[in-house]
Amino acid sequence: MKSVRVHVPVDLVGGDVSPRRVAKNEILRALSERRVPPPVDALDEVVSTVIYFSREQLAAMRDVAASAGIGVREWIERVLWDAASRVERRGDVSAPDWMRPEQARLYVALVKALRNGRIALAQAGTGTGKTRALLAAAEDALDRGHARRVVIAVPSVHLLAHVAREATAMGVRGLRLMLGSMQFVSEVHLREALSELPREEADRLHHWLDEGARPVSDVARTLARFARVRYLAVDATQLAPSLRGALLDALLLDAEDDPSD
Repeated sequence: MKSVRVHVPVDLVGGDVSPRRVAKNEILRALSERRVPPPVDALDEVVSTVIYFSREQLAAMRDVAASAGIGVREWIERVLWDAASRVERRGDVSAPDWMRPEQARLYVALVKALRNGRIALAQAGTGTGKTRALLAAAEDALDRGHARRVVIAVPSVHLLAHVAREATAMGVRGLRLMLGSMQFVSEVHLREALSELPREEADRLHHWLDEGARPVSDVARTLARFARVRYLAVDATQLAPSLRGALLDALLLDAEDDPSD
């Protein structure tokens, strides 16, 4: 590892994230993209810090900088000031006019967190409109170049469908859904368990499996607009309410299984 002293623009620093971490994240992001920003027009207040890079990272930086006929230090300076030019002054965040007061407060907090490259935990009361606030904050981060990707984690498949519906209503672009293997049932195990279910439920599941286990519930139909969702557990339990507890757990895919099979 080798240390490099850098000057971080104050507009790039904020919240609980250290200048060192903010600067290193920006530098490595630019390095992965092999991006060479334009020359710095003007300098402003800076925070000096030391960042450690591996020999491989420094060699890659020299290569990118050399492609523009400049040195590593100038390349780092350009990267950091380019990033700072895309950041609004700290505290200068306003919510869209359509948001309610509590929703707007949540949005502003999320935007500040995302602009500083932090992980945000959103917690608000039912009916607050937190999903739309969260999606709007994610779009802000993407549109302004503060993030290349925003990951939104929710605790249940029903909430995931809610997020998908809200995103559709808001016209959010580029949404991609990912579900864990435990949201899917194993076709083999489910067929083996049919004899343990009431006849009517077993017949419905047998037909469902024979038809390719396609989406039948409202949740699954919503998710199907964004992802391949055959063999969803939520569909199986709608068709067979008796599938609960330990019986259902025994039918779910293992973590190493591929739910797309």
